[in-house]
Amino acid sequence: MRSLAEQRRLVERIEAAGGKVFADTCLVVAPMEEMGFKAMATNSAKAAFYSPAHSGLKRRFGTTEQCIEAAITGRWPGSSDHLGA
Repeated sequence: MRSLAEQRRLVERIEAAGGKVFADTCLVVAPMEEMGFKAMATNSAKAAFYSPAHSGLKRRFGTTEQCIEAAITGRWPGSSDHLGA
């Protein structure tokens, strides 16, 4: 998937906007707080279930569309909750 995203220059656009793109890793056990993350939105039930045991990150579980909207707006769809706070 990453190579396809790179071919379409999506990774470049995401990173230029301040986002990060990861591949071939389990973010549940990655040092996310040390990397500067405060929150995560995921469409992975596994990540949503296991992440609280490995980090103090605020987390939301939802559809890919909800995760993308949260990444763009910084808020969970339908909520006034600011994910980065």
